[in-house]
Amino acid sequence: MKPCTIGEGDVDLLGCLKALKDTGYDGYVVLEYEGPEDERTGVPKSLEFIKNVMSRL
Repeated sequence: MKPCTIGEGDVDLLGCLKALKDTGYDGYVVLEYEGPEDERTGVPKSLEFIKNVMSRL
């Protein structure tokens, strides 16, 4: 396992967030960035990916 920008790894983020939604979770989703890119590049890129995934729920 190695760090990567969210959306570029192996985790099924859509499936994970859908499972949370299906169980009635209504709390926070926290972005913790530890990818290879500079955080000024990686965080906005990761956030955009998460927003896109959440819009499909």
